[in-house]
Formats: sequence, structure tokens, C-alpha cells
Amino acid sequence: MELILVGSSPPTINAIRHTPSNPETYFMSCRLPVFTSVLFVSCMLSNLRAQAGESDGTSQVAGMSYVSIGAQSDDADTREWLASASLALGDYVWVHAGFGRDKSLLESDTVETTLANGGIGIRGEHLQLTVDFGSRRDDDAYEQRDWTGSFGWRNDVFGMGMDGMSRSTTIQTTQTRIVPIVGARSVLLEQSLDGRGFGLHADVNVTDRLNLFASGMSYSYDDVETNRPALARLLNFSGSGITREQAILDRSLGAGLSYQFELVGLSAQYINDETVDTGEVIHTALLSAAITAGKHWTFTPSAGWSSSDELGDVLFGGVSVSYGW
Repeated sequence: MELILVGSSPPTINAIRHTPSNPETYFMSCRLPVFTSVLFVSCMLSNLRAQAGESDGTSQVAGMSYVSIGAQSDDADTREWLASASLALGDYVWVHAGFGRDKSLLESDTVETTLANGGIGIRGEHLQLTVDFGSRRDDDAYEQRDWTGSFGWRNDVFGMGMDGMSRSTTIQTTQTRIVPIVGARSVLLEQSLDGRGFGLHADVNVTDRLNLFASGMSYSYDDVETNRPALARLLNFSGSGITREQAILDRSLGAGLSYQFELVGLSAQYINDETVDTGEVIHTALLSAAITAGKHWTFTPSAGWSSSDELGDVLFGGVSVSYGW
């Protein structure tokens, strides 16, 4: 599952996932690994360098070598940071990895989570394949592991593809049980919640500078009825664009546009999520910009808003800085 911003996410802002497709364009898929927004930074770097004539015309992964650090927060007391790196291997392959920390407020308790991700991508003239892994873990009580993949095709004007996700979540809870003779005792319970997702994405270059994109993904889970503690925790984290990645959703829909100026790339996107079990709809809107400074640096601020009937309105935002070569 997941989300991204402009700038893999990631990320480091999350909200929808943009996946780079070639040095001139990119397309989006709707939920992927942790911090997918960092991928968008690399997309913007690729776009800007291609327009500046720095691409040698042969490499399909120009702009995919970079290091990045970013942070984001929301007004629900969530704080998150991520350091990431990506490296182009030859003309068609790149690899990336990231590490970070998240601090969130859950039912008046502060939860600190370790974040890690990694992946590989292969890109040809018209086809692209990516495989990513993401992990969230707080001590020994909670662990979430995601495998995501995307396959796409595009030409100079139109792109489309399909996305897949596999998620495994394990959580430990303590319950009080009455034991004969002994009396009340605390018992440690471990539960798991596994899920899968399948989605489609498409984009079109309206002009050399304007791109429209849309995506959707549907999810299914095993044993939702018998894994309430795991489900309850994840539903409590679904109300912000930052924490959306770990939410248990029934389906996700997203659409947006991007516009490329000479040194600035702007993106606006809207996401409509529906949660499992309650059927609550969560609306998320995100604005972001990738601003180049010289030949190597990119500065990416972002701001967003999430809203639902049960969780109310949440504002979030962040910034990342990237050095590419």
C-alpha cells in the first residue's frame, strides 16, 4: 500500500506515488512503498536535466542518481523524516534505499516507528518495471512489511500500466484473562493481517509542459473479522496524508496534474480513499513544487489537507532537499 507526493514516499511527503518512466515524463500509481514521494524528486530532476540538454540521449535512467533528506509533519502531532539514496546502474537499471523515523500520537500515546525501504527499477525506451520493499516497525509490538510492483508502457504522449501490492502486518497486544485458581493474568497476544492490492494507472502529456494523471487500486485482506486490534491501530492512522501509507483501505482513487516551468515543476493531486470495515471516505489534496538550484540541487516543499467525517480535518506539509548527478 502506499502513497506519495511530489518529491518516493514517499518521501518525503506521502500522498500518491509517481513513478519515473523516462527522462522527459513520469506517470503515477496509487499507493506504494514507504516514502514513495522521493521518486518524484528524481522525476523532476530527470525532467529538468532533459530540458536543459544534459541527458546524453542514450541512458533511460538519467537523473536517477541522487541523495535526498526530507521531513514532514501534520497538526495531529505526527513527525517524520527520511534519508534516501538512488543510483543508476548503466543505462537501464537503478536501485534505491532509504531509512527514517516516524513519531505519531495514537490514543494519547506516542508511537515511534523505524522506517526502511529499498527497490530496483528497469526502464527501456517504452517499458518500465519496478519492485520495491517497505518496512515499518516499533520495537517488538508492531511490524508492517510491503512488497509493491509496477509495470508500465508509454510513448511520447500517453502512458499506462498496472500496479500490485502485498502487505503483511503483525501486532502484539496484551489482554487480561481470568485463569482458574490463579486469577487475573495479562496475556500477550500476537495477531497478523495480510492483504493484497491491484491497480491501474495512466497519464497523458497534454503539452510539452502539462501532464494529467490518474490511478486506482482495490485491496483485499485475510481474516479482518478476527484481527480487530491490528485493524484498529491502522484505522487510527488513516486520517493524514503522512500516515496514509499504513492505513487499511478498501480502495483508492487518485488524479492530478503537473506543469513544468523552466526551473520549477508544480504538481496538484487529489486522493479519495475508502477504509475497510467502516467504509469511511477520506479526502486528501496535495500541492508540491520541485525547485532546482544550479545543476545538482533540488528543493521540494509541499503542503496538503486530509478530511473525513470521523477524523476531521488534518493539515500536513514537508520539505526535502536532493543532490543529483
